[in-house]
Amino acid sequence: MINKVQVVARCLKRVEEEFAGNPRNLENITKLDAIVLNLQRACEAAIDLAMHMVATERWGTLKRAGKRLTCWSNTVSFRPP
Repeated sequence: MINKVQVVARCLKRVEEEFAGNPRNLENITKLDAIVLNLQRACEAAIDLAMHMVATERWGTLKRAGKRLTCWSNTVSFRPP
């Protein structure tokens, strides 16, 4: 689980580095690609964390990713390391 939290933190840090608070960076296809890829990786790691929590806490089967994240976010306060 710690590894997944670190993945999310690294990905979000990378998004911030590429975006740098400048909307014009979204016009650069290379930067935009890095931003989207890292957001996707962060989402996948968050879903993995949610599924781990669902299984560990025996919350049952949640078939949709959105339900998993909602369930997880209601019980966990994420603070990057």
